[in-house]
Amino acid sequence: MEIRTKDKPGYELVTRGIYYCARMISEQHGTVFTNEHYEKIQKVYSIWICPSVAKCRQNGMFCYQVIEKPILGEPYVKEENNDLMEVVVLNLGEVDGNSEPSASHLLSTLFSTKLPLEEKKQILSENYNIAMVKEMESEVSTMCNLSDAIENRGREEGEAIGREAGRKEGRKEGVIEQAKATAIRMNKKGLSLEDIAEAIDFNIETVKKWLAPVSI
Repeated sequence: MEIRTKDKPGYELVTRGIYYCARMISEQHGTVFTNEHYEKIQKVYSIWICPSVAKCRQNGMFCYQVIEKPILGEPYVKEENNDLMEVVVLNLGEVDGNSEPSASHLLSTLFSTKLPLEEKKQILSENYNIAMVKEMESEVSTMCNLSDAIENRGREEGEAIGREAGRKEGRKEGVIEQAKATAIRMNKKGLSLEDIAEAIDFNIETVKKWLAPVSI
């Protein structure tokens, strides 16, 4: 099980989940089963909880598993022999007082960064009949701290991406300024637009624009 601050980190989470499942099955060789006793393979799960997703994808639960698809002939393999891995992606959403009690609503309540601790405990008590004994209150408090940590981590990741984008933009501008200065020097030496553009690897229209104030 893994909690992600982003449900689309540049790839679909299901692909990573399938990879994890494949690894977990592979690691059973030599522990759960030996030699060619593949019938002893145990089913594995990869569960992804995404507290912060785009509104259009909120409040969704998606399951991916291996299923049999008969193409020709009658099926004869039991489902338990092919249903050996399952990836579950759970997208949480904003807590709505009108929502029906569900696993998604329960987790959305626990991971909410907007609901105060006392309101979370009230929802858990009234909607899910979870008695707020000392131990449970401690667990809910821990989950609140975790949700805050997840939000902070997401903010930090966003800031890091912004800083890196800024650095890349700065480097790009530096390359352009250097190419422009080189183009001006080459122009003063009498080289043609075509030769300048080829030398600095920029198109002729860009070079013309740079050299517009300069006598060509």
